[in-house]
This record gives sequence, C-alpha cells and structure tokens, in this order.
Amino acid sequence: MIRVMMVDGHAMFREGVKQVLSKSPDIRVTHEAGSAEAFRDTLAPGLCDVILLDLKLSDGNGLSLIQEAKEASKGVIVLSAMGHVRYVMHALHEGADGYVVKGEEFSELEDAVRSVAAGKKYICASVSPRLVECLSDAGAGDGLDRLSKREFRVLVLSASGLSLKEIGHDLGINDKTVSTYRTRMMSKLKLNSTADLVRYAIEQGLLE
Repeated sequence: MIRVMMVDGHAMFREGVKQVLSKSPDIRVTHEAGSAEAFRDTLAPGLCDVILLDLKLSDGNGLSLIQEAKEASKGVIVLSAMGHVRYVMHALHEGADGYVVKGEEFSELEDAVRSVAAGKKYICASVSPRLVECLSDAGAGDGLDRLSKREFRVLVLSASGLSLKEIGHDLGINDKTVSTYRTRMMSKLKLNSTADLVRYAIEQGLLE
C-alpha cells in the first residue's frame, strides 16, 4: 500500500482527493496538514511514501518545504494550481520528484503517486511539453528565465502582497537582502513599480 500525505490549505480539496484516491486499491491518504506549521509538527522519518505538497500555504511557501518533505518520504509531488513552467523548474531544482497541476484528471495524479513511490520522476502532461521546450532552448524564453531561484521567489511573494519583512521570514533572510533581490529582479524584468510587478505576475500566470 502506498501511504500518502497531503499538505494543502483547503480542507475541502484535501477531502475530495482523499476520497478519490481511497478508491485506488494500492493508495491511501494516511496523513494531512493544512499549513506549513502543521506539516512540520507531523514530520518524522518514514512517515509516508509520497507527500503531495501545495506551493501556496497560508503560513509559508511550499518550495521551502520540499527538502524537509523528502526526509520524511520516498518522494515529493508538488500538487498546485500554479502551472507556469518556471514553478515546475524551481520545484524540481529544490528536489521535487513530480509536479501535477490541479485540474488534471485524477488518473494522472494516481499515475504520479505510483511513479514517484517507485522511485521515478513524473511531470503532468499539460506541463511536460513546455518544460522540455524551456530546457532545450535555455537562451530563449520570457524574462523569467533570467531570474535566479531566489529572485523568482521574491517576485511571486511580492506580487502576492507580502512585505519585505514577511518575505524575509518566509525565505529565512533579512529585509535588506530581500530588498536587494527585489531590486535585481525588477531591473532584469524592466519593472518600475509594484503595480508593474503585480501586472507582470498576473500576465505570466504566476498568481492564482
């Protein structure tokens, strides 16, 4: 039996996924967490086989939890509404073993769980062609390709309305360092104001 933990802030979504996966003969959701804090309180080595992790939690960014999740499971699948290829690339860079966009067929999620539990990687069908294109054409693409991992995260968190202090707490760095990343990011993207930043994030599909 493949034991699954769900980390998602929406209780109704967790319940829906749990009910559907319970119909699979070899998959069971055995643990749940609705926040980063609850997730960390539950963590223990060998807790489960696969962790389904949302990127957007009320008290933290899912990207920063991937390494901790891997210490408690065989593999981590990001299950998120964020379908932009940059999210996928950064999640994989952080160590995620799979990426499934919310809204895909449940059969795809089942395939992802089985693949990752078996030690394989899995990228959902709606994202994989764009990921291959991005990786095979590293010199091209949108302005996001010029951002470092941390600059990308500062972009997303800033567009979500977080203050420099809140972003610093989420990333484990001080306000001044966040400001430096933000300045570099806005320069690379040729953005002049917070309004420009939010508009750009929306246009790129970086916000739910």
